[in-house]
Amino acid sequence: MQKNTFITGKQSSGKTTKAKEITEGKETVYLNNTDQIRELRFELNEKTEFIVIDDLYEKSDLEEIIVLLQFPTIRFRQPYSKKLTEIPTPKIIAISNSISITKASEILKEKFNYIEL
Repeated sequence: MQKNTFITGKQSSGKTTKAKEITEGKETVYLNNTDQIRELRFELNEKTEFIVIDDLYEKSDLEEIIVLLQFPTIRFRQPYSKKLTEIPTPKIIAISNSISITKASEILKEKFNYIEL
């Protein structure tokens, strides 16, 4: 089973490019930061395989992702639809230039592959 991925590195080191390489050819939702997690229902569909969350700045951003990963599925209702859709929780690719995995919790270390650029 493929783990989630945490990519860190200096600004302009190719973090987002690496995420695009990993997700090439896969149904992917891109978010600029964790503030957009609440808006995922507008982007997700039954084919979504990856969620890329770019620009994480605080350890609390990572903790918000952990909450998302606690559930084996995500339920959402598309806008203007009464149908509740449930999909397996997509793999997460988290990107940061200010957080290192050494600052992260043990849970993150268990759930994420770590790439430093």
